[in-house]
Amino acid sequence: MDTGYLKIGDISKLTNTPIKTLRYYDKIDLIKPGYVDVETNFRYYSHSHILALNIIKKLKLEGFTLKEIKELISNTNFENFIKLYKTKIKNIDNEISNLQKVKSRLNSRLDLLLNTRNIKDSINKNIIIETKQFPKREYISIRNRCSLTVESVLNLCNKVMYKINESNVNIALPYFSICHGDYSTLDTNNVDFELCAFVQSSSINNDNNLKTLPEGLYVYSIYQGGYEISKVVYNNIIKWINDNGYFITGPVIRMYIYGIEFARSIDQLIIEIQIPVKK
Repeated sequence: MDTGYLKIGDISKLTNTPIKTLRYYDKIDLIKPGYVDVETNFRYYSHSHILALNIIKKLKLEGFTLKEIKELISNTNFENFIKLYKTKIKNIDNEISNLQKVKSRLNSRLDLLLNTRNIKDSINKNIIIETKQFPKREYISIRNRCSLTVESVLNLCNKVMYKINESNVNIALPYFSICHGDYSTLDTNNVDFELCAFVQSSSINNDNNLKTLPEGLYVYSIYQGGYEISKVVYNNIIKWINDNGYFITGPVIRMYIYGIEFARSIDQLIIEIQIPVKK
């Protein structure tokens, strides 16, 4: 054996690479020992391996996986380096974009939770009815006939989330639903129910197949609980609308301010009813 070889322990110390890592690199054919003693099975490395291990460390710091590093060091063609670096940068850009979407959703959820904390104790003590002017709002949705049970709504929620991912749009919370038909006589076992998520304007393009809540004035009120309580609130809103000379221009919209993923039961849901109106 060439006396210029280094024992695995020596090259481990010289390069600050754990012996376990060197053995793994050997296993995946990333860096093979220069010589293996057939009797003792000891691994020996040459001084050129020191350079190779330093290159691997630098490439790992640049975010390359071991698979990518193996491709880089196995093909030292200059154009191949450029191609792999361009691919890596593109992948990182995609990761950043996805993380920005996640951060945006987290911020939306945090805002909802903070707002909920501020109003939670006063809900249902008094039915407060107010109006608000909303801009045009784009949304993505799944519409189906179903019962107003937790299981049915969660099933639709899964379908909406799948559609969101397939459409590659960035949503803004809260999720909401549109109940098509006469809300006062709604059959909770057979509802024309549309579960929706708002889409942020920055991610809208012509291929998203989005729907729109029209710009205009909406009457709204917030309550806690299930459909029976919502009917009481709804009837109060209808009376307020009639008393104040408005007429309804669209279906009932229910914003899930405190949704089932936090509330865990129908009675703990906090929902804002919105109804579009005109004078």
